[in-house]
Amino acid sequence: MALSHAIQGTLSNARYTVTAVDPKNLVSPASAYETVISVLHKHAADPDEGPFDIAILGSPDLVAAAKSAQPSIRILLLATTTLRGTAADAARAASIRVNAAPGAAGRGEDVEPSDRPVSRPIDSARPDATLRLPFSDTELLSYVELLARDSAGAGPETMMIRGDLTLDLTSRKAYFASTHKAMPLSRLEFDILETLVRARGRFVGLDELQHSAGGSYFTQEGLVRRGVESLDRKLRNAGLALTKRDDWYRVL
Repeated sequence: MALSHAIQGTLSNARYTVTAVDPKNLVSPASAYETVISVLHKHAADPDEGPFDIAILGSPDLVAAAKSAQPSIRILLLATTTLRGTAADAARAASIRVNAAPGAAGRGEDVEPSDRPVSRPIDSARPDATLRLPFSDTELLSYVELLARDSAGAGPETMMIRGDLTLDLTSRKAYFASTHKAMPLSRLEFDILETLVRARGRFVGLDELQHSAGGSYFTQEGLVRRGVESLDRKLRNAGLALTKRDDWYRVL
């Protein structure tokens, strides 16, 4: 219950409209399943409200219920286990599955709510993104923004999230421990950071960084090396740092 209230507060402070389900209605699997479907149908049938864009769920067993009631909804699952893959991978795969399903609505406003709860879940339903506990307000808001973009048709590939570090690939801005104050990175520094983030903790050599920056190894070595050094200083100022091993670098 404390986590639910904290999430509501974070989203409300960020000016999102939030509808919360009373945890008392989620005590048993059967009641939780029926409650989720009922809330989604009720909201979609209300002309003043309309369907939800995003649902934040604390149990994987409820994903099928939400997708059954509103196939177009984007789901953020809170989990305590180790994650595999990226949020973008999960969102892209789920979008393909939903859009390819016979009779599935592509947008929330196209969903026709039923008068009765759907009793049969979608067996292949999976969350569009998974956020592992514990997480920060910054991580939560970044994932909500990612799914909001995906719901609006922009696609999840426009953002990369690694803990408190978020890269907006559309505006080419990077944020750390913030969702509104971008770090002052040059084009080269952003290219280097994007390459390091895509490596997902793997050490990246200087030659790979030069290639990602679009330059020649022989003509750009000094420039890219200085770019790495200046990026490291800016990350340290923001509270993050690169790990260096000879001419190999990584960001966790």
